[in-house]
Amino acid sequence: MADLRNPYDSDESAVKVTAWLLSGFGAINWGLMEAADLNIVTELLGGGAAGLVYIVIGAAGALSLAPHFGIEVLGGGDA
Repeated sequence: MADLRNPYDSDESAVKVTAWLLSGFGAINWGLMEAADLNIVTELLGGGAAGLVYIVIGAAGALSLAPHFGIEVLGGGDA
């Protein structure tokens, strides 16, 4: 896991750390939607931009999960 204080000190790229953080935010938002009927995305941005934010969070989740299925989207092999 990357050091969140300075992600550039580890082998994780900024894109991977950002994807990981967005995936976590999406998971928390999804849990709050079910548990407390609270949607943080629409509360912060309104309904208009929510669709775009969900697409970005979904892409981040796919990027975060891809290596676990043997797919290296952002690299990660030895250079």
